[in-house]
Amino acid sequence: MIGPGTGVRVYLACGVTDMRKGIEGLAALAQDQLRHALAQVNLGFLYVGGRGVTQDQAEASKWFHAAAEQGYAGAQSILGNSYKEGLGVPQNYHEAVRWYRAGAEQGHARAQRGLGTMYSEGLGVPQDYNKAYLWLNLAVANGDVNGVEERDEIAAKLPPEALAAAQARASACISSGYKDCD
Repeated sequence: MIGPGTGVRVYLACGVTDMRKGIEGLAALAQDQLRHALAQVNLGFLYVGGRGVTQDQAEASKWFHAAAEQGYAGAQSILGNSYKEGLGVPQNYHEAVRWYRAGAEQGHARAQRGLGTMYSEGLGVPQDYNKAYLWLNLAVANGDVNGVEERDEIAAKLPPEALAAAQARASACISSGYKDCD
């Protein structure tokens, strides 16, 4: 699995023994005209953690935003969280929903959980337990075990007929390639 710091480890595995040189190589790839989204995400994680660079949430968000704009679902989920929490960007629930939805509609489980949470809490969207359950159920179906408890809490708030309808909508959503979900 590719995650925080992976890009630098790749450079180090290729014989680059200096972390600074690994970061420079990753930065060059991220800034390349091809706009390599994975390199941008990894560079963002380095700035989040302050690994080999000065910790800087705003700089991290810049790189996450660049990857998200290219349609990289993982970056869209991260950016949704950044806007929800105000990490490196001004807190903005509407932007959080926008980015979570972009990732969720590509089947990204963490983005789906993020979107479900926004509906559950009524942040950036009207509170809607039916939609919250739909997105949380999809997240769990796509492997996000961290969403199980929240999904089940929402399920307990829904009447049986609403729960059945939300489950049917989740199936239709999957069948539509995540385009017919709300």
